[in-house]
Amino acid sequence: MFPVLLQIGPFIISTLGIFTAIGFIGGSFLVWRTLRDYAVSDEKIFDNILVIASLSLIGARIGAVIINWPIFSVNLLRILVIWKFPGLSVWGAFMGGLLGFLIYGKKQKLSLGQLFDSYGVALPFLILCFSLGVFFDGSLVGLETNLPWGLPAVAMEGRRHPVALYASIVSFMILIFVTIFRQKLLTKKLPQGVIGSIFL
Repeated sequence: MFPVLLQIGPFIISTLGIFTAIGFIGGSFLVWRTLRDYAVSDEKIFDNILVIASLSLIGARIGAVIINWPIFSVNLLRILVIWKFPGLSVWGAFMGGLLGFLIYGKKQKLSLGQLFDSYGVALPFLILCFSLGVFFDGSLVGLETNLPWGLPAVAMEGRRHPVALYASIVSFMILIFVTIFRQKLLTKKLPQGVIGSIFL
């Protein structure tokens, strides 16, 4: 598809990397905006985002190492050489982020309902950007199809379902839905945790 956005000599900027960065920045803003509405201090918000993002990244790498253990078991230093042996796991990121969400949120004495709502607004945006990045990267393809929107895939015969594009569309619809409910939360004083529940 379009995995490399820009290349200057040996320096490569990947499309997936750019979309992931946009998702992280936009998602962080949404977390900040939602927690600010609950009168949480900026310092606590930024600390929370940093810790959860770091644990998500570590969890994503650990998950990828577990899934691809034969590649990394040859030399454990490959785990650290992410530019030569890339790989991140979405489920590992989820588990690492959830661990940070529960433990660090409790340490900061933040309401889990407020945190749940703030990340419930931010995660659809992050997933939308990440899915678009994966779509343009061409690294996730579905089953073979004869439908008109099927796309060719590298090193595979026939046209394939663009599952990353499907995920982007669903994430966009969820983002609109939780944004509408966020407005209702501000005006009608819905219980804390409702937005996070809707996202899940």
